[in-house]
Amino acid sequence: MNDKYLDKNYGGIFIVWDRLFGSFIEEDDAVPCVYGTRGPLRSWNPLWANLHSYAEIAKDSWRARAWGDKLRVWFMHPGWRPADVAQRWPKPVFDIARVERFDPPMSRGAQALAIVLFIAVLTATTLFLWFAHRLTLLEQAVAAAAIFAALWAVGRVCERAAHASVFSRKTALRGLRPEQE
Repeated sequence: MNDKYLDKNYGGIFIVWDRLFGSFIEEDDAVPCVYGTRGPLRSWNPLWANLHSYAEIAKDSWRARAWGDKLRVWFMHPGWRPADVAQRWPKPVFDIARVERFDPPMSRGAQALAIVLFIAVLTATTLFLWFAHRLTLLEQAVAAAAIFAALWAVGRVCERAAHASVFSRKTALRGLRPEQE
């Protein structure tokens, strides 16, 4: 997330490409690297975690007035926005000091359920990878979809407390009990 390291060190371990294309930067002890996203994800949903950037690009493409900008937004560097879109829908300036960690409170029961589900997903993934060569393409697709759905369920259990607190605030503002909703 740091400005200094933004769009650098894509290779992580295998840095040949970063060195070839000039995207390698040595880590500085004075500026420790902070990992994460610059925009708040505020979700544990694995589908949304992988697709939210494309949703933002699609939104900017839709909002752009010029046809060239509608296309260019898909190929420019991360964070680039058409001038008219940036003017009409400005994004707040990123300040690393104000980054909030998404860590909704969870009950012990929800934590236990998330751990059990995650262990089940790890076991299912291991078995799937071990026996994938014996499965038909349809069976592989169904197994992969089931594993993905289980990962989504783990995320949903983990973020349910965040949604519950929003729900509680909304009902409290209206003076209603949840069962009256």
